[in-house]
Amino acid sequence: METRSLPLTVLIRIAKIFGPSKERRDCLKPHLRLIQFVGLIVPRRLRADWRREWEAELRHREVLLSEWDRLNWQNKLDLFRRSTSAFWDALWLQPKRLEEEMFQDLRFGVRMLLKHKGFTIVAVLSLALGIGANTALFSVVDAVLLKALPVNEPDRLALFEWQAGLPFRYGGMSGTSTVYGPPGTYGLSLFRYEVFEKMRQARAAAPESPLSDIFAFAPLEVTAVVGDQAEIVNGQAVSGGYYAGLRVQPILGRAITDEDDKPGAAPVAVLSHQFWQERLGANPAVIGQQLKLNKLSFTIIGVTPPAFTGTLQVDYHPAVTFPIASEPVATGQG
Repeated sequence: METRSLPLTVLIRIAKIFGPSKERRDCLKPHLRLIQFVGLIVPRRLRADWRREWEAELRHREVLLSEWDRLNWQNKLDLFRRSTSAFWDALWLQPKRLEEEMFQDLRFGVRMLLKHKGFTIVAVLSLALGIGANTALFSVVDAVLLKALPVNEPDRLALFEWQAGLPFRYGGMSGTSTVYGPPGTYGLSLFRYEVFEKMRQARAAAPESPLSDIFAFAPLEVTAVVGDQAEIVNGQAVSGGYYAGLRVQPILGRAITDEDDKPGAAPVAVLSHQFWQERLGANPAVIGQQLKLNKLSFTIIGVTPPAFTGTLQVDYHPAVTFPIASEPVATGQG
């Protein structure tokens, strides 16, 4: 069978048709392959433009240096090195990826919540209850376990208590307290006033005592009359050495002293900073004015610092404080 050779022009055209395309040849170049790989971390909406810019930049440099196949190894290495700069450029665009995905997730979430209103209401209520419960729990833990009393050297304070067996009768003492102690025992930090007096006198008679101060305090709700408005407020009765033992100095006026905590002494009161601000308008002229507590007139002698809220339970912040000696009169027992 006779064979005929094809013209040269035909062979060239066939070679051009069936040979690797320009895009195929470009893909074989490592610096352009690196650009394609790095482009995977570029946000999708910016990826095409980013690739075109970097590929155009590298092709431009390639043309300036010569065709890839004609480059020496130093020029090829330079192109490859410059292509790695695309990685840092892609990292710089990452915030836009996060922003894009975040807004997409938000839009999808809003659509789903609006579509399923019943589920949305249940989810919102569940989150509100969970956040509220956790916030309340953390507030208690923070106040009880983490936050120290806003006084000087709070680690040196000690709370005395008595302990007795279960048959022991501890009735007859007024006030509130918490029962605790080892199994099979009662333990209270509530003492009769005469017992506290004996403890105070014993400490005063013993100069070598490890106690620098001893003081007492107890909660007592009272009716306060400010202007023409009466309201029930949290109060506390304290011994004369209360503020001196805690090293708390009023920001206005003076504190209660041992002289104020004696039978027959004129009734005096110290206000909390919050009560002073909210009920008396933070008036500095309140020192020396009269405040009715349980229908008895007390002379205002001081205002405590803003951070000081007393030494009672976490949620009990006394608005007014007066000497223990005034308690019988204030409660109508004197």
